[in-house]
Amino acid sequence: MYLPPGMLESLDHKYRPEPFDSTVETGEVVVSHVSGGREGLSWPVKAFHVKPESWSEIGIGFLFLLFGLWYGASVIQGGDVVEIRRALFILALGLWLPFYTTRHLIRRIYPERLGSVTLDTRRLIRDRGCDAEPKSIQYEQICVVKSTTLRAGSFFRHETEELTSGPIEVNYYEYDEQTGVLKLSRLRSIVLPKTEDDASLYDEIKSRSFGPAPSRRVRIGLAIRQYCLLALVFPAILFYLLFAAIGAAVIAAIVT
Repeated sequence: MYLPPGMLESLDHKYRPEPFDSTVETGEVVVSHVSGGREGLSWPVKAFHVKPESWSEIGIGFLFLLFGLWYGASVIQGGDVVEIRRALFILALGLWLPFYTTRHLIRRIYPERLGSVTLDTRRLIRDRGCDAEPKSIQYEQICVVKSTTLRAGSFFRHETEELTSGPIEVNYYEYDEQTGVLKLSRLRSIVLPKTEDDASLYDEIKSRSFGPAPSRRVRIGLAIRQYCLLALVFPAILFYLLFAAIGAAVIAAIVT
C-alpha cells in the first residue's frame, strides 16, 4: 500500500544516505551541500515568522499612488490629447502598484496572512497563510541550501564578516510515488520568504538536512528549468506593455 510522503515521518524510510557536509562559496552565493542531520536525533521545533514590509515602504507606495492620481488629473484638465495619451500610458504601467501596496498593507495589519517557516522535529514546513496548503519537506529530502550574503568589513580592523541576507533557496528531492523513497533524478527548488532571522534559519536548515549531493546532470537540469521559467517573464512584460498602450489609447479616445 502506498503512503504519501507526509505519512512516512513515523515510519522507517527505505532510503538512508550516509551523512556528509561540504560547503562551497562562489561570489555572493553560499552553496551548502548539507548533511548535518542524523537519524534518531530529536530536533527542537523552531518557528520563523515571515518579515512584513515596513511602514515606510508602504507609505512610499501610497505617496506614488497619490502623485500618479494628481498627475493624471492635472493632465486631463489641460486638455492636450498627446499629453493625455502619454499620461495614461505611464499610469497604465503602474496599475500593479495599488494592488501591490494594498496587499502589503493588509498583510502588515493581519500578520497571520504572511505565514511562517517552521522547522519541525523531522521536516521543514512552509505555512503560506490564508488557508493555503502548507508545503512540507523532510530533512532527508534537502540536499542543498543557498543564500546570498552581504560582506561587511571593518575599515580599521581589516576584518570581514558574512551576514546572511536571503532569500534562502532550498533544493530537495521528490519522493517516488510508487516506493516512497527518494528519487535522486527529481531535484526541485523552493525559495523561502524573508523572515525575522534569516541567518538563524539558514544555519538551522543546514545543520538538520542530510540529503545526498545532487549529480552534475541533475543540477544542470534544475538550472535549465529555472531559466526557462525566467524566460517566460519577458513575453509577459511585453504583453503588459502592449495592453497598457492599447488601454491608454482607448481611454484617451473616450476622454477627448
